[in-house]
Amino acid sequence: MISLLFIEDDDAIRLALRLALEDEGYEVREAPDGRSGLTAFAESEPDLVLLDLRLPDLSGFEVCRSLRANSIVPIIIVTAQTDTYDLVAGLEAGADDYVTKPVV
Repeated sequence: MISLLFIEDDDAIRLALRLALEDEGYEVREAPDGRSGLTAFAESEPDLVLLDLRLPDLSGFEVCRSLRANSIVPIIIVTAQTDTYDLVAGLEAGADDYVTKPVV
């Protein structure tokens, strides 16, 4: 089973995407902010990280750089930001790809 870590501060989005991914057979762990996301990642490295850019404590860019410094796990940014600057900055921070919200 493929394990995912979804770092997202919006409870409703986190719940909806977790349920959809679990229905597809993925094991999903969640974190509501950057610090708890980094802790969850350290406890059990997932196969994939889904990462929001706008988190309440650390920015998604900071979380991405921290994860990338220690791991080659694929990181996909899941964001409502459609500004080209944010998307390029996320990729430069080490993300592998991005998806814009709402995720269909």
